[in-house]
Amino acid sequence: KTVILEFEGVYTHSMVYLNGNYVGGCPHGYTAFTVTADPFLKYGEENEIKVMAKTHLDSRWYPGMGIYRNVNLLVGELCHITIYGQKIVTLNADENGANLLVEVELENKNYKNVSAFVTTTVSDASGKVVAKNSAPLTLYGNETEHLSQRLYVPDAKLWNVEEPYLYTVMTTVTEGEKLLDEVSCAFGIRTLSLDPEHGLRMNGKELKLRGACVHHDNGLLG
Repeated sequence: KTVILEFEGVYTHSMVYLNGNYVGGCPHGYTAFTVTADPFLKYGEENEIKVMAKTHLDSRWYPGMGIYRNVNLLVGELCHITIYGQKIVTLNADENGANLLVEVELENKNYKNVSAFVTTTVSDASGKVVAKNSAPLTLYGNETEHLSQRLYVPDAKLWNVEEPYLYTVMTTVTEGEKLLDEVSCAFGIRTLSLDPEHGLRMNGKELKLRGACVHHDNGLLG
């Protein structure tokens, strides 16, 4: 199996050790990062994960220290979709339909080639599949491959601030009847444009920007 540790947030200058081996870290306190664990694991035995963090004197406000967000243990097949390996782009869209581009990054950690089949579907808010694309892909041993798939969604419901309608895209990777990996993501179909005359426009309509400066998810700062 492939075993990955995902750290969503460690403040700061983190260093991760697995069974005494340095396996990775991140110097930035607000950046998620991953480390590959399987080469350093003792299977069938107890394993020790140690995370070190240092704040130094580099903070303009008190953020706290250490692991402040989730740590996820991800276990998958040797042939899998990489972490954050699914990207969805709206090429063009209106009320009549939308053209989407889904890009997938796949990794094969086997020594042998894998003949896979990659299927991507788009489902509406009720769960009905409204678009589908399937393609064969040969994944060479110890290589990373990229696949792009185009999908057309008829009668697309556009995402906007008044009606934040969400679709779900699901990508599955199979080898024969065996499911190797799958990943899903909720997303909105919308277009954005920016120019000096009309400012920011979403789906062709002008949109005023509203927001706030929020440090560290607002936290204790109020």
